[in-house]
Amino acid sequence: MSQDTRTHAFGPDRRIRRRPEFQRVYDRGQRLSLRLMTVIVLPNGLPQSRLGVSATRKLGGAVIRNRAKRVVREVFRQADVPGGLDLVVIPRPALLEADYRAVEAEFQYALRRAGRRAGGKGAGQSGPPKEGMAAGETPAPRVGAERVATERRRES
Repeated sequence: MSQDTRTHAFGPDRRIRRRPEFQRVYDRGQRLSLRLMTVIVLPNGLPQSRLGVSATRKLGGAVIRNRAKRVVREVFRQADVPGGLDLVVIPRPALLEADYRAVEAEFQYALRRAGRRAGGKGAGQSGPPKEGMAAGETPAPRVGAERVATERRRES
């Protein structure tokens, strides 16, 4: 096994496994609801970031849930996640239908948003990449209920 592969390993020190750890992130973390997943982020004070995946039975049977968890773990493992964060990802059914690049792009978007909310540097992108769009492409203007919901979030 090469040295590069070992640095991206997903060992026990990079996992959130116990209920109290999940509960702490649920209670105190910042929640980002996206199209493919909900990501909850909380600083953990550790040198490495940790991931927990909460795939409930509402998502599907055991095979479906395990596939969703594998995809999320691989995206986390390959991503350049800054140290010191606990992340809990709740996959949505759309994640199972999306291709890997879309999941990866949305996860990266969640990390940038979490960084901006925490006062860190964030990329200037206004939203997650839409399906079928390139990363730098500008999305169409929002209309109707989606625009109203966005304006309400900005006001609060």
